Amino acid sequence: MSVKTGIQNDDIINLQKRLTKWGFFLIADGIFGVKTEAALIDFQKAMGLKIDGILGPKSNAALAEDIINVTHFKKEEFECPCRRYCDGYLDINDKFGGINYALLILLERLRRDIGRKYGRIIPCNISSNGGYRCPKYNLQVGGASKSQHIFGNAADVFFKGVRVSVVNSIAKSLNPYGGLGLNGSHITHLDVRGYRSRWYYN
Repeated sequence: MSVKTGIQNDDIINLQKRLTKWGFFLIADGIFGVKTEAALIDFQKAMGLKIDGILGPKSNAALAEDIINVTHFKKEEFECPCRRYCDGYLDINDKFGGINYALLILLERLRRDIGRKYGRIIPCNISSNGGYRCPKYNLQVGGASKSQHIFGNAADVFFKGVRVSVVNSIAKSLNPYGGLGLNGSHITHLDVRGYRSRWYYN
């Protein structure tokens, strides 16, 4: 089944229900409109799939996998640390402060795969400036003018006791179509910008 914008049928209802179970809230009206397409694109970003907004075989198979619930991250971990320019969040009323849900699923996957490699649970930590940054604070700390942190699409992470090179390697496999900042002294940058981007800190 290959589904794209404009189609209306029962298959779309099933897609919308499945995306909702994954955490992307939709009304199951059977119409593949803008909101459904956006949710599918975010799902593709989260799962490291080609980002095209089309429910092809790979996206359909990923939707059928065991659902990854976002249970190990709280919005306080992504709070802007400026304490003066904003109220701390992109959207203070949102459960995760406006952080892109696709990013949160990606972080859950990274946490899971790091744990599988070492055979034990290792928390995924967000660095002090590595969550949401309001535009003024982002400028203050030397962030790029269009940093993905401003849009709630990015996180700088580290795992205590795990080499950055290991985190980088796993992040590459999980996020082939997003942004990665690699070779940092202790952090790895991940974002779900919607296209491939790579840069190296050292």
